Amino acid sequence: MHPDFNRLHLFYQVFRNASVAKAAQVLFVTQSAVSQNLQKLELELNISLFHRFPKRLVPTTAGEQLYQSIMPFFTSIDTAIQSIHSADKHPQGIVRIGAPPVFGAEYLPGILSEFRKKYPLVKVALMLADQRSIVDAYRSSELDIALVDIFGNKEEESWNMIQEPLVDEPLVLIGSSEYVHTNLPDGPQLKAMQRCQYIAYKQQAPELHDWFIYHFDEDIRELDVVLTVESVHAVINAVRCGMGFGIVPLYLVQSYLKTNELVSVNVSNNSVRSRISLLRLPGRKPGIGERLLVDAVKGAFARLSEEVGGMNSKRH
Repeated sequence: MHPDFNRLHLFYQVFRNASVAKAAQVLFVTQSAVSQNLQKLELELNISLFHRFPKRLVPTTAGEQLYQSIMPFFTSIDTAIQSIHSADKHPQGIVRIGAPPVFGAEYLPGILSEFRKKYPLVKVALMLADQRSIVDAYRSSELDIALVDIFGNKEEESWNMIQEPLVDEPLVLIGSSEYVHTNLPDGPQLKAMQRCQYIAYKQQAPELHDWFIYHFDEDIRELDVVLTVESVHAVINAVRCGMGFGIVPLYLVQSYLKTNELVSVNVSNNSVRSRISLLRLPGRKPGIGERLLVDAVKGAFARLSEEVGGMNSKRH
């Protein structure tokens, strides 16, 4: 017969405190409950664990042996519980966060640096990847925090995750000054743009199709995509070389637009936006370090939205 775990813990506390009364206080039970369960444990084991004298208990040899056997186990539990409570006051450990490559590389290092000044015992593993990879890693618990670009398509609705918008990122269709003047002499007309070449991140070019739907209310499927590359910086450089048009975050090309090396194709005063959002699985309970880092990211993005005009405006 295996002894009852709760009674072993009760014995551990009685032995450790050398008192039934003190053990009862620690366990939040009555002294009579402690005495009764101690007797039941002795019956289960068929041994006497204490010599009972007026106002004191003296462990028997068997009691000494049992205590030495179970003491490391219960001590490790006590230590673990103390460590958990300490972590609430002094967060520590590794927090794993995933984010879009360019946006994450641009903004997260500064946010993480400020965060670690406040919580130096917390370390961060940063994964910069595409939307699909981040979603899969978060769903399989390989990430604690997931930040992704949200475009409002059906696949995103199928995730069954809570999507909390943090900041909107304006996207612009750009071309080199020479390419724009050569191919769009009369401005951005739909037929002229259908004859142009494009650089996309994937062969299906969903960002380009979204742009045409947004500005022309036309789902153009036969675009001449001459280069696909999963790097926004490569797209920018290809556009600068005159290979065609590409869609990129506005903040990455503002300096080129100011010098007129690149030109933004403006069909209206509004721009397509990518929404950076925080994903959460319903029912998932984050740790203290994770919660604090999420708060830091939210605060930083709120300030970013205020500093960069229009980034947090409503998507059209």
